[in-house]
Amino acid sequence: MGKLRSDITFHRFGRLFVIHRGRRNRHGGKMWVCRCDCGSITAVYDGNLRSGHAKSCGCLKDEMAHIKRGKLHPCWDLSIDDKDRRDRRDRRDSYEYKEWRKAVYARDNYACCKCGSIGRRLNAHHLNSYSDNISGRIDLSNARTLCVPCHNKFHSLYGYGNNITAQYVEWSDSNAPRSY
Repeated sequence: MGKLRSDITFHRFGRLFVIHRGRRNRHGGKMWVCRCDCGSITAVYDGNLRSGHAKSCGCLKDEMAHIKRGKLHPCWDLSIDDKDRRDRRDRRDSYEYKEWRKAVYARDNYACCKCGSIGRRLNAHHLNSYSDNISGRIDLSNARTLCVPCHNKFHSLYGYGNNITAQYVEWSDSNAPRSY
């Protein structure tokens, strides 16, 4: 296998066209200045271009998010009407709910209770489902801090809704490899 070319100026990676080499990032990594097909100029880490992780300035992700939202999303639950969805969204945007979430993170030292990671995006996970436990929605004892990968792993195993504390205890105590 041949050596990777060090100069990738004028090469295309997805929607990104490399214009010229940029400054090194704060960790010393090589950066490239690229023009996205949408017209934006962005600096991208060399490794992300070569591996295919960077395909656009972010516009592609935004487009894909819009495709998968709402009734087009494969997990859309037709049994819940739009009024209930709006009500849930409004409650989750409330001051009390945001303060509860901050308190959960602070109590758990801003670390994932499953893998212990710090610095990842976090979720305040309800031990007993949000929809089934109205009185415990903003109860600190009904929540644990999970990083997004661990939170997604839990829900991929146990589904969304109808979750109970016993599921969390079983999952968090499991000795499964934590490779996420």
